Amino acid sequence: MFVYQALADSDYNTTSVIRTFDNTTAVGTMMCLTVAILDDAITEGGETFTVTLALNSTGVELEQTVVTIEDNEGERDYIW
Repeated sequence: MFVYQALADSDYNTTSVIRTFDNTTAVGTMMCLTVAILDDAITEGGETFTVTLALNSTGVELEQTVVTIEDNEGERDYIW
């Protein structure tokens, strides 16, 4: 299976979300982020995008994770 870069606003809706953790937030508190995946009728391999957690005040990146959108149209034969 080939993996490609997902296209913002074509494969998923872009979003910027601010979640606030302050000194009253309990340790281990989780907050959810929902990203809307946009379906198409194109048979293609998996596509990825990156979610980044950063400090709002400084922009310092704390964590990144790669999300893979799996194709729901089936396998495709690639000819090289």
